[in-house]
Amino acid sequence: PRPAVIVHTAGPGETLDSIAALYGANADRVATANGMLRDLPVRAGQTIYVPTAPGVIHVVATGETLGTIAAAYGAGPAAIAEANGIDSGSLSAGLHGCALAEVRWKSDRP
Repeated sequence: PRPAVIVHTAGPGETLDSIAALYGANADRVATANGMLRDLPVRAGQTIYVPTAPGVIHVVATGETLGTIAAAYGAGPAAIAEANGIDSGSLSAGLHGCALAEVRWKSDRP
């Protein structure tokens, strides 16, 4: 199955529109997922999160747990952990993912 969030490293001359098109994603959702305006330039080497599944992007904040995230979205912590291939002890600040129907996490930090 296709991941719910693809982590893309932008190349020279790429735009949010061209990156979204590459993955068949919606450019407005890509802009929102990255906290950018759609018409702003993308820097070569910039990490771009491309949401490809329904849901919202959630950036895990310091102190959040699977339980608090699950409660915020009306989901079960075990379902989020299973869908993301993580256990409750591996959640760390900075993880990005989708947090509704299909939940996948990708991290841009070690």
